[in-house]
Amino acid sequence: MFTISNFITRFGISLTFVVLFAALPIDYAAASCTIIGLGILVFLSYLIGVQRKTSTLREVAVHLGIAIPVIVISHFLGQLIFSIFG
Repeated sequence: MFTISNFITRFGISLTFVVLFAALPIDYAAASCTIIGLGILVFLSYLIGVQRKTSTLREVAVHLGIAIPVIVISHFLGQLIFSIFG
């Protein structure tokens, strides 16, 4: 049962991002998906902090501290690749 609910949850979240990209202009969709993704990350990091009985603020900060640089680096790397091959 856990496997099925896990699949349905992941599929639903993924479908949310697909629908946003299908319904919005690319710039708005990218910004919206980034905000929603970071919101989900904050929520799950909070739950991890509660479950581990540690500082929830620390858990959120650690995960955002990893995610935000990855997003920024990916963005600029994508621009570099586009400028070379695009």
